[in-house]
Parts: sequence; C-alpha cells; structure tokens
Amino acid sequence: MNIISLSILYLWPKPFNYVLKEISNKIDCENAPDAWDILDEGAYSLAKRYNLIQYRMLKESGVKFTVHAPFLVTDYLNPNYTTRRKSINRLKSSIENAAQLSPLAYVFHPTTIPKGYSRDTLKVEHYHFLEEIMDFSRSLGLTVYLENHVPGMGHMFTDPEEFIEFYERTGSSLGLAFDVGHANIGSNVKRFLDLLVDRIGAVHVHDNDGASDSHKMIGSGTVNWKYVILKLRTSNFRGPYIIECVQQPLTSLQILRNLLSCKP
Repeated sequence: MNIISLSILYLWPKPFNYVLKEISNKIDCENAPDAWDILDEGAYSLAKRYNLIQYRMLKESGVKFTVHAPFLVTDYLNPNYTTRRKSINRLKSSIENAAQLSPLAYVFHPTTIPKGYSRDTLKVEHYHFLEEIMDFSRSLGLTVYLENHVPGMGHMFTDPEEFIEFYERTGSSLGLAFDVGHANIGSNVKRFLDLLVDRIGAVHVHDNDGASDSHKMIGSGTVNWKYVILKLRTSNFRGPYIIECVQQPLTSLQILRNLLSCKP
C-alpha cells in the first residue's frame, strides 16, 4: 500500500505555528494524510531550532514525514565559488536536519543554470554535484530523490532525456522524484513514465493546464491521472505520493485515495 504525504505548500506563507496547529488538528481525522511533506524553506526552515524541535516532537508522537529541500535558491553551479559552496552547504545542512526526522523521502531540485552558461557545458559538473549529495546523504542513512523541474525556468533536468543521459553516463542509483505537474507542462508525462518508471522513488501530485505551474487540484487540469496511476501500479511503484496542490488539497487527497483503491 502506497503512502500519501500532504505538502504544507497549501499553507505557505502562513506562520509556522499555524502549520503545527494544522498538522496536530488533523492527526486523528478520518481523511488525514499518511504523512506530511515539510518545506525546508523560509519561515518553515529546519535550520530554525524551534521548528526542528517541534517536528521532532511530532515524529515522536507517530507523525511521519517527507521533506522537500530548500527551493528558492539553487545556485549549486554558480561560477562564484563562495556563492556556489554556500548553496551546496545549505542543502547539506538541510539533509542533516531532515535525517533527524527519518523521512520517507527527501526531494531536492536540480541546479539553476547560471546566466551565460548552457546545459551542455554544465553536465559533467552537475553530475559531480549530484554524486556529492548522494554520498553525503548515504553517509547519514537518508534516501534522496532528484525532482524534474519546470521546463523554461532555467534549471537542469526538465525532460526525460536529461535523466537518461545522466544514468547512462554515470551509472548512478539516484532516484527520480517524478513531478507530474512539471512533466505535464512539457507534455512529457507519458515519456517520463515510459522511459523512467523504474527509476521513480517518489511522486509529486498536482495538476495544471499544461502551460503554467499552478499546482491545481487533481482532475482540474489536463493530466491523465488514470494513466499515471496505472503505469505506476504496473511498475510495482512503492514510494510515497506527495500531494502538492495549493487548491483543495484535502479533496485531492481523497481523489488520489480513490484512484489508488480502484482495480486496474
């Protein structure tokens, strides 16, 4: 049975204590998620001691988590060494803090492409960065997944071919956090599932119109969810589904549960 984690993205940017209250109030609800997806960003940062302590207390009470890495700044290949290392060290610090929560999955974004550079000129350096993060997370016993980003927003790893080339050239075991909404913008949902389904370790669930990353409710956009669930089910996918809908997230939770419970 797959775990469904609900991202606190729908609460952004409400105060952190509001987030805590929301999680606590839903623990015993009939339609409660199996886990909560933490955003390690801004006011919700795990670098804030108070935040991490509160999440650890929730963990001790039985709450399960998935974690999303910092996402507002991803300058992992910035040509300025100081800026680059600051961004990488921020990610590593996030991984260290997240490891204290024993998350079911930790998802991070690929690097921003620096101005004046191209994907081709950055490939090898980006591969080295990914292996550095893999080795670091492995030393902490944490499983991390690389998310496919939104096409046209200046990031690496937006289409399936980039992932395939990475795996073929490195032999890496780094798993894919398949973001269905992002893939839908590039009309790549089917290609990701056809070519990389065996690499998927976590799934980000949200809908859109195929043009903007609007994080809509499941079924309110153009994603063919029956096809997505069928492909994942037939591949024996056992990772978490992470709902990232900012509109009607609890309705999306019930829709997803219904889809997963339907017989193929």
